[in-house]
Amino acid sequence: MNKKYRLKESFEIEKLVKKKISVGSTYFVIYYNQSSDNKTRIAISVSKKIGNAVNRNKVKRQIKSIID
Repeated sequence: MNKKYRLKESFEIEKLVKKKISVGSTYFVIYYNQSSDNKTRIAISVSKKIGNAVNRNKVKRQIKSIID
């Protein structure tokens, strides 16, 4: 996934969490925001139920590659 579509700043992610614009399951949540110029930006959150940080980051990379 292209970096310009990722949400990295904590204040951007907080806005999305407050708006409750998300899709997910028990194990992960994808927060998204569609801007006025039709560019969708996303942030991915993976639950600790998945395992340690290595496993969670691997899942995030896989989800990003699917979305791309």
